[in-house]
Amino acid sequence: MSYGAALFSFDKTNVITPHAHKHMASAHMVIEGKVRVRTFDRIADEDGAVLIYPTSDEVADVGHAAAMTTDKDNVHWFAPRSPHAMTFDVIVDGLDQGQERYVIQPLDPIGGEHLGDGTIRAPLLMGDSLGGRRS
Repeated sequence: MSYGAALFSFDKTNVITPHAHKHMASAHMVIEGKVRVRTFDRIADEDGAVLIYPTSDEVADVGHAAAMTTDKDNVHWFAPRSPHAMTFDVIVDGLDQGQERYVIQPLDPIGGEHLGDGTIRAPLLMGDSLGGRRS
């Protein structure tokens, strides 16, 4: 298991692309400006897609914190809602021994198929996920 910290600086045109995680958890705090934070629970993996369910969509001010884990809010998407914004992030990976340290799967909630029960079949944006080597 390992951890890291990151500072993300956004201008009006930057976003954190919608993505799902495996084998890791993260926490994010807005430290400047406003950020639209959208989160989704990961319901199931399918070939070329992830079934997700929306859990939150809010504009977060300074001091707002959000955490993403395997079980809750696994998929997230950040977009600035002020001319400049920053988040301070803490990431823990390597949570599942014997697996890759982490897997990040960019996906498309907007272009996904909206199912009758509120879930979305969100297509993966890349054929291969981004992953880290085993620890």
